[in-house]
Amino acid sequence: MTEDGGSHNKGYVEAELDINPDLWFFDCHFIGDPVMPGCLGLDAMWQLVGFYLGWMGGEGKGRALGVGEVKFTGQVLPTAKKGHLPHQLQTRDHPQADYGRG
Repeated sequence: MTEDGGSHNKGYVEAELDINPDLWFFDCHFIGDPVMPGCLGLDAMWQLVGFYLGWMGGEGKGRALGVGEVKFTGQVLPTAKKGHLPHQLQTRDHPQADYGRG
């Protein structure tokens, strides 16, 4: 985690998840074609940005207020070893709330 890293110099944060075939969602999503639900990756990103903004001293509870656009670019399969979530912030402030965009 850095305050001024990333390609926009507004901050950089990343997280990892150890992936194994025994994770709860692989048995039910999808039966016969197991994949990690995309909404879990999106929620991880929201939580990561909320944690980052709190770490930066932002006010609030670190909750996501919404998302404008999401594009999934791959799948997390049971054969993966790690899920990696890098996040480069483009903006860190908003007139009504602490805000992260990236």
